[in-house]
Amino acid sequence: KKYFMSKTSTNSIVTLSGIEVDLLDPDINVIPIEDISHSLARICSFGNQIRKYYSVSEHSLNAASLAKALFNDRKLEQLAFCHEFAESIFGDMPTPLKYLPSLQGYKFLEKQTMKLFYMKYCGISKQPPEVSLVDEMLVCWESYHLNIHIYNRIWLENDNAAAYVEEVNGILGTPECLPYEEVKVRFENKYQELFV
Repeated sequence: KKYFMSKTSTNSIVTLSGIEVDLLDPDINVIPIEDISHSLARICSFGNQIRKYYSVSEHSLNAASLAKALFNDRKLEQLAFCHEFAESIFGDMPTPLKYLPSLQGYKFLEKQTMKLFYMKYCGISKQPPEVSLVDEMLVCWESYHLNIHIYNRIWLENDNAAAYVEEVNGILGTPECLPYEEVKVRFENKYQELFV
């Protein structure tokens, strides 16, 4: 079976709304938030190796909530909310895979695209250490609740893992593991609250 692909689309994806995005040179300004929301709500975290479905959208919502609780700074809340936007284009690849030498092009493109998203939505191009901390804390907390085997591996490498889980439990409770429609609506509402 032959599949049609135009010469202009060999490096491109087409979003749900029909926007063609060149993966090598993405124009993120043409991607509506609804396409980002749809994509992130459909992507399951941890390479699908978790007990319940937990989307990148829910991770982003929790990142914004945790940043607000820890730092009470609107800009950090915005940055935490959008720190995974590039995954709406590139998908969520398991972290160990991202760092393989043969996939450095993927990591580079994802990082460059994330800089563009940060500039568009937050006016800066680099992820601040506070957002990296929020992400690290969430990964410990999420893995603890959703796949203890992943958490145990993280715990061996991160002396703060147990303290992070306890702290995030006190702020967020446990992951809700929201279904697609609900997490998509919450994500779009949070976007309106933070950026409009």
